[in-house]
Amino acid sequence: MPQVTIWRLIAHHEDRDAVLAWFLTHGRIAAGHGAIGDIRARGYKGAEDIRDAIQHFYPELSNSSNGASSLWNFFEVMKVGDLVILRGVKSSSVVQVESDYFFDR
Repeated sequence: MPQVTIWRLIAHHEDRDAVLAWFLTHGRIAAGHGAIGDIRARGYKGAEDIRDAIQHFYPELSNSSNGASSLWNFFEVMKVGDLVILRGVKSSSVVQVESDYFFDR
Protein backbone atom coordinates (compact mmCIF):
# COMPACT_ATOMS: atom_id res chain seq x y z
CA MET A 1 0.00 0.00 0.00
CA PRO A 2 1.42 3.44 -0.94
CA GLN A 3 2.35 5.81 1.85
CA VAL A 4 -0.08 8.70 2.36
CA THR A 5 1.12 12.00 3.77
CA ILE A 6 -1.21 14.27 5.70
CA TRP A 7 -0.76 17.99 5.08
CA ARG A 8 -2.25 20.98 6.85
CA LEU A 9 -3.08 24.12 4.92
CA ILE A 10 -4.15 27.30 6.66
CA ALA A 11 -5.36 30.00 4.31
CA HIS A 12 -3.49 33.22 4.98
CA HIS A 13 -6.19 35.48 3.68
CA GLU A 14 -8.47 38.15 5.13
CA ASP A 15 -11.47 35.82 4.82
CA ARG A 16 -10.16 32.32 5.50
CA ASP A 17 -13.62 30.74 5.51
CA ALA A 18 -14.41 32.19 2.06
CA VAL A 19 -11.14 30.73 0.75
CA LEU A 20 -11.99 27.34 2.27
CA ALA A 21 -15.43 27.49 0.63
CA TRP A 22 -13.78 28.35 -2.71
CA PHE A 23 -11.43 25.35 -2.38
CA LEU A 24 -14.34 23.01 -1.73
CA THR A 25 -16.64 24.48 -4.38
CA HIS A 26 -14.01 24.39 -7.11
CA GLY A 27 -12.38 21.11 -6.08
CA ARG A 28 -8.98 22.75 -5.97
CA ILE A 29 -6.38 23.68 -3.44
CA ALA A 30 -4.71 26.88 -4.48
CA ALA A 31 -1.69 28.73 -3.23
CA GLY A 32 -1.00 32.42 -3.64
CA HIS A 33 2.01 34.14 -5.17
CA GLY A 34 0.68 33.81 -8.73
CA ALA A 35 3.18 36.34 -10.02
CA ILE A 36 6.02 33.82 -9.73
CA GLY A 37 4.30 31.81 -12.45
CA ASP A 38 4.33 28.13 -13.27
CA ILE A 39 7.02 26.44 -11.20
CA ARG A 40 7.61 23.82 -13.90
CA ALA A 41 7.78 26.27 -16.81
CA ARG A 42 10.01 28.73 -14.96
CA GLY A 43 12.46 25.98 -14.03
CA TYR A 44 12.69 26.67 -10.30
CA LYS A 45 15.00 24.04 -8.83
CA GLY A 46 13.92 24.27 -5.19
CA ALA A 47 12.35 26.32 -2.45
CA GLU A 48 15.30 28.73 -2.47
CA ASP A 49 14.63 29.70 -6.10
CA ILE A 50 10.97 30.22 -5.29
CA ARG A 51 11.87 32.28 -2.22
CA ASP A 52 14.00 34.56 -4.38
CA ALA A 53 11.13 34.97 -6.86
CA ILE A 54 8.67 35.78 -4.08
CA GLN A 55 11.07 38.38 -2.69
CA HIS A 56 11.37 39.89 -6.17
CA PHE A 57 7.65 39.98 -7.00
CA TYR A 58 6.35 40.59 -3.45
CA PRO A 59 9.00 42.69 -1.66
CA GLU A 60 6.48 43.74 1.00
CA LEU A 61 6.09 40.17 2.31
CA SER A 62 8.15 39.05 5.26
CA ASN A 63 7.37 35.32 5.01
CA SER A 64 8.87 34.46 1.62
CA SER A 65 10.59 31.35 3.02
CA ASN A 66 7.29 29.94 4.31
CA GLY A 67 5.53 30.65 1.02
CA ALA A 68 8.42 29.14 -0.93
CA SER A 69 8.35 25.94 1.11
CA SER A 70 4.59 25.64 0.66
CA LEU A 71 4.78 26.13 -3.09
CA TRP A 72 7.66 23.68 -3.46
CA ASN A 73 5.66 21.12 -1.47
CA PHE A 74 2.67 21.65 -3.77
CA PHE A 75 4.88 21.15 -6.81
CA GLU A 76 7.35 18.46 -5.81
CA VAL A 77 6.35 16.68 -2.62
CA MET A 78 2.54 16.44 -2.44
CA LYS A 79 1.27 13.36 -4.24
CA VAL A 80 -2.04 12.00 -5.50
CA GLY A 81 -3.73 10.23 -2.59
CA ASP A 82 -2.28 12.47 0.11
CA LEU A 83 -4.74 14.03 2.55
CA VAL A 84 -4.94 17.76 3.20
CA ILE A 85 -6.53 19.32 6.26
CA LEU A 86 -7.92 22.68 5.16
CA ARG A 87 -8.48 25.08 7.98
CA GLY A 88 -10.54 28.24 8.00
CA VAL A 89 -11.57 30.21 11.07
CA LYS A 90 -14.99 28.68 11.71
CA SER A 91 -14.64 25.39 9.87
CA SER A 92 -12.21 22.80 8.60
CA SER A 93 -12.32 20.04 6.02
CA VAL A 94 -10.18 17.12 4.91
CA VAL A 95 -9.70 16.46 1.20
CA GLN A 96 -7.71 13.98 -0.83
CA VAL A 97 -5.28 15.09 -3.54
CA GLU A 98 -6.63 13.86 -6.89
CA SER A 99 -4.14 15.28 -9.40
CA ASP A 100 -0.58 16.45 -9.74
CA TYR A 101 0.40 20.11 -9.52
CA PHE A 102 -0.69 22.39 -12.32
CA PHE A 103 -0.55 26.14 -12.73
CA ASP A 104 -3.79 27.98 -13.42
CA ARG A 105 -3.92 31.69 -13.12
